[in-house]
Amino acid sequence: MSRLKLFNTEIGKKKVFTSTNNKVGIYICGITPYDVTHLGHAFLYTSFDVLVRYLRYLGYSVTYVQNITDIDDEILKKAKELKKNWRVLGEENAQGFFEDQRWLNNISPDHMPRAT
Repeated sequence: MSRLKLFNTEIGKKKVFTSTNNKVGIYICGITPYDVTHLGHAFLYTSFDVLVRYLRYLGYSVTYVQNITDIDDEILKKAKELKKNWRVLGEENAQGFFEDQRWLNNISPDHMPRAT
């Protein structure tokens, strides 16, 4: 395997990546779909796309999980402003996010649980 180094926030420096039994679990907080996605989202999720693809290329078995926080104060506030059902607002923006990810050719997470 490659000597991939990742920044370890707990110790404040880069550390050689290791895994147990060649398995890797990656969890990333996903969007809160109260508004359309933006360039910051594209950068973040494309960065994780590259990491997941690279780890799989190296032969690791990667389970990639990204959540969607489809109910929270921001969604309720925005829905009230727009006089729109919060579920409809969240779903419209989530679908826009999925479309953006397809356009960027980012792989889909293995699991995408929703808060609801």
